[in-house]
Amino acid sequence: MDAAHVRTKEELALSEFFEKNGLILCNEHPKMPYLDSAGGNWNAVVALMEHGDVFYSRFYNGRVTYLSREWYFALKLYRARRLNLPDESLRVYDFLRSAGMGNAKQIQAFCRLSKKQYDAAMLPLFREMLVTVLWRDEILSENWCTFLYGTSETWEQKRPENRPQANFGDAQTLLARYFDQTEIQRLLR
Repeated sequence: MDAAHVRTKEELALSEFFEKNGLILCNEHPKMPYLDSAGGNWNAVVALMEHGDVFYSRFYNGRVTYLSREWYFALKLYRARRLNLPDESLRVYDFLRSAGMGNAKQIQAFCRLSKKQYDAAMLPLFREMLVTVLWRDEILSENWCTFLYGTSETWEQKRPENRPQANFGDAQTLLARYFDQTEIQRLLR
């Protein structure tokens, strides 16, 4: 976090929640923690993503799933698989690796994808945790914006401490907070 940024109470609440719980879904869920239930809001989670504290993914059932650094590094061992990705996803990944980052319009134009093809190409990249949100792009309203996307490697370089730490737990132990063994095995497949 840069010295000029003062965290809001929502950012502080979310940071504390992530420290204890590791993951939050964007939208309401009956069994899982979600943004509003954790005391956060859209702008708070986006600020945490911009500062490299939170990783945007589609880890849980294709839903927007925000991960703490600890959870990201634990789950990354089971993700980041480029094998079997659709060609469109590989093109997007290669574009973001070479360009450093891009918004939806840039990705669509460079990779020659329709909106539907773009959405289909991005989903496996988010599920495999190969691509994430790096920055806000255009602010559309007080509670919504577009994003600049980049590779997980670019996200890792945002902060010096974005690397595995000795005190980080393993994926199965972390996931056991929320899921039974059958669900854990399905998620880590």
